[in-house]
Amino acid sequence: MRPIGLFLSVVALVLLGPIGPGSTATTWAQDSTPVVAEEVEEVVEEFGFEIAPGVTAGILPVSDDPPSLYWVRFAPGVTYTLEEDPAITLVYGQTGSLVLRLGVPVTVTRAGAMDAAEETIPAETEFTLSEGDYTVLPPNASGEARNEGVELAQVAVAGLVPEQLEIAVTATPAP
Repeated sequence: MRPIGLFLSVVALVLLGPIGPGSTATTWAQDSTPVVAEEVEEVVEEFGFEIAPGVTAGILPVSDDPPSLYWVRFAPGVTYTLEEDPAITLVYGQTGSLVLRLGVPVTVTRAGAMDAAEETIPAETEFTLSEGDYTVLPPNASGEARNEGVELAQVAVAGLVPEQLEIAVTATPAP
């Protein structure tokens, strides 16, 4: 099973686990006001889990439709292998920094570099993704992420699987 599939399976178990025989019906509604950062952090902490030694991940509150949105934290000194994933993936550096080596070329936009050109990174070349930097990984990208720093590194990740997006866009609403 691919890492994202495993991640989504665990999330489904966590969210759907309390539903079963004898449970009571509950209606959930979204508040009309924006979510406060502290509320998001509480949800993230509640549903976070370790995906490898020193690497934790958690979901962020979003809809059931694509895209998926989650965070990944890398403890200092941790190296994590990025497996192929069919998603188009946006990776945004939130805290700390990660050294990435990917099997595909990517472009990186550096924090605060709105007028500067994006930096092109060839395949199999190490680069550092720091706070505020972002890159987009094409489908089936693989590689390695390392936290060589002394502080926790965290990235926010949004993924779109092209086939799922097509289904979501072309689906007919129920009457």
